[in-house]
Amino acid sequence: MTPTPANANLECLLTGITPAVVRQTPNRWRVSLPAPAGQIELRAIDEWLCLRASVAAPGQSPGTAPDLDLLRRQSEIGDGVKFAHDRYGRLEIRAELYLPESSPDGREIQETVDHLAGALASALNGSSAAVYLPAPAAEPAAAARETLESSCSEAGWPFRARPDGSLQVELEPAALGLTARVRPAGQSRFRATANLIELALFDSDLTRHALARCLLLLNGAIRGVRAGIRAQEGVEFAMLEGSGGDLGSGRELAAVLSALSVGGRLCVEELAALTDPEISRHYLAHRGEQPTKSEDHNQHEEESERA
Repeated sequence: MTPTPANANLECLLTGITPAVVRQTPNRWRVSLPAPAGQIELRAIDEWLCLRASVAAPGQSPGTAPDLDLLRRQSEIGDGVKFAHDRYGRLEIRAELYLPESSPDGREIQETVDHLAGALASALNGSSAAVYLPAPAAEPAAAARETLESSCSEAGWPFRARPDGSLQVELEPAALGLTARVRPAGQSRFRATANLIELALFDSDLTRHALARCLLLLNGAIRGVRAGIRAQEGVEFAMLEGSGGDLGSGRELAAVLSALSVGGRLCVEELAALTDPEISRHYLAHRGEQPTKSEDHNQHEEESERA
């Protein structure tokens, strides 16, 4: 089978980025990376280019341990790059790019491949540091905000302008009470974030283990956004984040806000339940995990202190 014209165009862009691209199917490619990183798989699905790589050196099994530090480090790597668990609980690094059929952006694909490869090399080396990115050049605040407001109106999402230059958008369904903050991110980009729950509510190793597992599984289940941990005014939150490469595209903004809404629907009630240690224990057991001895020991100590 031959690629569709859109996928053929995409393949030309990929080949221009690196000659190590190998087509596997008409909508799926593989990029080989220098050792020990292995390979990145790329797949075109609808209007998304999905990238994924196993966090394992060749000949080794992928890692599985949930780790909140991985979720914190996501804010230090490229927009959209995320740590995730697949359906078998294996650790991967993923990214999804929204690519309208008419104009895929080779520069954005190049940056995403580079960021994903850098994060993968960092994870395989056991480094505690991720790939730090320079802050993008700021755009004129008034012009960027006006463009963002126009995109939000075009996307059909009601918003409220905030004094800091961001827009507040109520996610769907309204009953969940989740809102997104959408702001310009420089270089004609935008970023949207939604806080899910305070990290402080997970007050034991056991509940934080369950939280990390839930967020990593969520990252493996949804396209276009990532779940992670980020501090806001000194308080850490589990949060969802999405970004786009075209501040003036209502279509791209609508895709990100829809993905944030889907992510919120999938996890917000579950996260609230996982603050209960007993529910966390059953949640992990259902996924074939048992609490570590240290988690059990710490949990018993905390319960004794409360008693």
